[in-house]
Amino acid sequence: MYSYIFFAIFIVAIFSIFENIKGYQKMSFFKVNLQILLFFIALGSFLFFLDEIGINVRIYLDVARIFGLISFVNIFFILANNKIPRLVIYFEILFAVVLLIMVYNGFKYVSIKDGVINVQLNYIQLFNIFIINGSLITSMFYNIFMLIA
Repeated sequence: MYSYIFFAIFIVAIFSIFENIKGYQKMSFFKVNLQILLFFIALGSFLFFLDEIGINVRIYLDVARIFGLISFVNIFFILANNKIPRLVIYFEILFAVVLLIMVYNGFKYVSIKDGVINVQLNYIQLFNIFIINGSLITSMFYNIFMLIA
């Protein structure tokens, strides 16, 4: 059932992307980043659909998840500052490279199902939870504060 919901999200995102591009209108920096986020949501939903019906594309789903998260953070910075600071871009590149290396070496994201953690926590998992996720959450709260102030 969930796979069909994710496939529907994929279809809606694809139509939204085409609808925004087809008018030959000028694309603002914010709109381009929004299209990139929609693309990664669509790709992640389609890959999740394939994973749910039995096609093993888990590694590609994790890669789409990484770039979707980066584009989501970029939208927050664009809303708060009208630009993406260079330091943020450098950190995103560093985090993307680290996460891609981790994923290709067998890294699994931590998830809890029925009160049981699906992977054993090790130093790589803790690095992801506290350093990478912590810095992303901190940047989002910073941008929310900048929007409110």
